[in-house]
Amino acid sequence: MGWMVGSPSVVTVELPQQALRGCYAASMLKLVSLGSAAVFAVGVSLGAQDQVRGHLLTFQDNGAWSWFEDERAVVDRFTNKILVGSCADDSGLGGAARGGDIDVACFDLATGRFSSFELRDRLQGDDHNSPALLVRPDGRYLAMYGMHGGSGTAPLLSRWRVSVNPGDASVWATEQSFQHTRAMSYSNLHHLPDAFGGRGVTYNFVRATNFDPNVMVSNDLGQTWTGTGKLLTEGGTGDRPYLKYSSDGSTKVHVLATERHPRDYENSVYHGYVEDGRLHDSFGNVLDVDITDGTAPRPNQLTPVFTTRTVFNGTAMRRGWTVDLEVHDDGSVRALFIARALDVDTDHRLFEGRFDGTAWTVHEICAMGAYLYQRENDYTGLGALHPQDPNRLFVSTKIDPRNGNALGHYEIFDGVTADGGQSWSWTPVTEDSTVDNLRPIMPEWAGDRVALLWFRGRYNTYTDFDCAVVGIVDAPELRIGTMTYHDASPANTTLPNGFPVTTTGPSTAQGANEGLWHRRSGFGNGGEVWTSSEGGNEDVPEVRTRVAAAAGSYDVFLLFWSNPNEDWLIRAGLETGELRSFERLSTEQAAASDFTHAVTLSGSTVRLYKAYLGRVKLASSGSVDVFVDDWTGIQSGFSRTWYDGIGLAPVRVPAGVDEVGRGCGAPPVLAVQGSAVLGGPGLDLSITTALPMAAGFAVYGVGDLQPVDLSSVGFRGCTIYPAILGALSLGAVSGSGSTASVNVPVPGNTSLLGATANFQGAVAGVSGSLGLTSAWVARLGG
Repeated sequence: MGWMVGSPSVVTVELPQQALRGCYAASMLKLVSLGSAAVFAVGVSLGAQDQVRGHLLTFQDNGAWSWFEDERAVVDRFTNKILVGSCADDSGLGGAARGGDIDVACFDLATGRFSSFELRDRLQGDDHNSPALLVRPDGRYLAMYGMHGGSGTAPLLSRWRVSVNPGDASVWATEQSFQHTRAMSYSNLHHLPDAFGGRGVTYNFVRATNFDPNVMVSNDLGQTWTGTGKLLTEGGTGDRPYLKYSSDGSTKVHVLATERHPRDYENSVYHGYVEDGRLHDSFGNVLDVDITDGTAPRPNQLTPVFTTRTVFNGTAMRRGWTVDLEVHDDGSVRALFIARALDVDTDHRLFEGRFDGTAWTVHEICAMGAYLYQRENDYTGLGALHPQDPNRLFVSTKIDPRNGNALGHYEIFDGVTADGGQSWSWTPVTEDSTVDNLRPIMPEWAGDRVALLWFRGRYNTYTDFDCAVVGIVDAPELRIGTMTYHDASPANTTLPNGFPVTTTGPSTAQGANEGLWHRRSGFGNGGEVWTSSEGGNEDVPEVRTRVAAAAGSYDVFLLFWSNPNEDWLIRAGLETGELRSFERLSTEQAAASDFTHAVTLSGSTVRLYKAYLGRVKLASSGSVDVFVDDWTGIQSGFSRTWYDGIGLAPVRVPAGVDEVGRGCGAPPVLAVQGSAVLGGPGLDLSITTALPMAAGFAVYGVGDLQPVDLSSVGFRGCTIYPAILGALSLGAVSGSGSTASVNVPVPGNTSLLGATANFQGAVAGVSGSLGLTSAWVARLGG
């Protein structure tokens, strides 16, 4: 991921004015009606702001989360989609109409398109209510959520929904619920396919009865739930343990726990794991033989990871609190937690613990500084462990870990260690931000792929936040190149039906409030920008900018302007009627390195921002359309719309193959050799490590994997992954356990760039036995 930077410049700075969302005080309205703001010429270098290492993606324009519900984001490897859940607040974009919405956003890497589904309308504006997500073995999605307090029976309900179709986040079955005896919070979903001798089980660990971590159990992938088991307890009704969970994806769920809330107790931090319905400490000693029976041990019966008042670098650390937990493929465990230095709530430190099977080793990582707000004086920016790389993590902090200097806002840093966590090198992911970047998360993926997600904006309390869910994705499927800028002008910008747009201007003055786009000259690229709501609330018509392009695929960006101290709003999309909202909270400033040619990046009081809209594929020469509109709610001169143009970056998809899913029946191995380059030598398929004398073959399909469970036809634990188009005979399995190799050619048709083909091997024995390999997905590239 390349570091995106812009050039600093000496600018004229407009006096910052912070407009309130939704309603404006009379004095603010009077100020807006004057039509201008005071401008002061000062000789300072503002430089670039809101910079991100990589291309920032907007997943949700209003949303946030707590950190005790997981997984908040998942990658569906069957369809190569990223899903992230969040809860909206009425202090954010959309106001009361969005407050309390429980949302799941979806990003499809194959198409570069975003979508969002509202799981529950206005449940409760509280970040604790964000959903936990699970990709089921059948490819459907499970989401669980609920209310964080309140009156009546509503706070007692664990609520869940299941997607109707595999790999499709746009249609979900009706909400169902399970009623606890006390208010619930913090859903944590884990599916263990190999637990209980291969029968499998799905757990939801949820805080409920007695404020303890309760255990819900499902034997049908979350369609129905039973049980009010209990994992841990401190005994008292207000003595709530705080847990993080991580699954090995097979038989175990690991847990990281404290005794209570750090404001109430001087916590230590402990570890254990659940396997086949039993709770163990780190070393495998059984602490509870049945986690579903309603009784539970205390957290301090688990293995200590950190003991309060332990001295690190000459300073005693106290009041630990759990942050993150990961289990790696080699069985090692990593834990992330914070503690107060000398019990000072303005000096939190971040720690990493590592368990190698024999002992826990803990190192101090970096300073986290003070709290987000005083009422919750142990809330920090938090951090996330890299699921695939045991020597990498990400942290949100207001103290630069490179030098200890204070920062103006919480920034995200990428940390790497080469000595097992004793020392760390740091690279900023965000820099010079005008808002805070908080609570990073990273879903498990594959190889060196990275999906780093967080929310950014203004976080006042867990029930009062104006934030957007954003992220960066670093994967071969989304290698974004430099873009060519195309200016929006009367020659290429019309109404969506192609009719001309009636505008005012061009003029150097701001536009009046008359419901027409205003072409304001003296700013932007091409000598002018398209503006709305400069002097008050205005509703201009949607427009379309059409740009000619050769055959191929393109990543499409919206380029718009904003004062970095204000919330200028714009809506845009690749289809009319499907526009998404953007502002500086959810985007980054454009940089010179983003473009193939020089582009104007800054004005006297404004900066050029970019928003990724998605990917367009043209089978032949044609055009790319972008639809743009202003915000439909109340605007003012402090939340105006300034539209400049669009950027097109040609897509170059490298060829590659990835292994997905699980084998079964003394699983054989499908060996895949060669290359998926268009017009290249193709792929060679063979089966190895199979039982001799069986018949070997491979099934194949194209597009998304569509898992089908074969348990109903007598093959428990076996799944066919491709949507089968045909089969290839690989011949008999030899005495060495291998078949012959068969070549699968890859066509040279450039229209197939980025398409996927998938394969799965199988061996059928004379006795009717069946063994399946995992699946392989071939991405056709150039």
